[in-house]
Amino acid sequence: MAKKTTSQSRRQRREMYRRAGFLKIKNNYNPLGPVMVNWYTKTREEGQRLHEAHTRMVETQIEEKLQSILNSSKETWTGLGYNEAELKMLEEAFSLRSVKNRETLTADRKLAKRLEKEAYQSKLSRA
Repeated sequence: MAKKTTSQSRRQRREMYRRAGFLKIKNNYNPLGPVMVNWYTKTREEGQRLHEAHTRMVETQIEEKLQSILNSSKETWTGLGYNEAELKMLEEAFSLRSVKNRETLTADRKLAKRLEKEAYQSKLSRA
C-alpha cells in the first residue's frame, strides 16, 4: 500500500518555515508567552488534522485491499461449487480471520474454523 499523501511531512513543513524565516522569528519570543502558546496550539491542531487524514487514508486502503481479496475468494469459492448460504459462512470466516481483535482472537479463529468446516460439510452433503 503506497503512501499517497496530499500534504507535506513534518520535515518538509519545518524546512518551509525555515526558508520563510519563521523559525528565526519564533526563536525571539518567550516560549511560555502568548505568541508561542498560539504557535504551539496551531501546529498541534495542524498535526492532529494531518494525522487523522492519514489514518483515514490508510484505513480506506486496507478496506479496499481486503474487499478485493474477498471478491476474488468469492469467485474461487463459487468455482469450487459453494452455494449462497455456504458463501455467507465462508465470508464470515474470512472477515473473522482478516480483522484481528486482540481480546477475541482465539475465539474468532475457532469460530472461523467451525464456519469453514460447516460450509465444507454442507457442500459435501449436497454432492
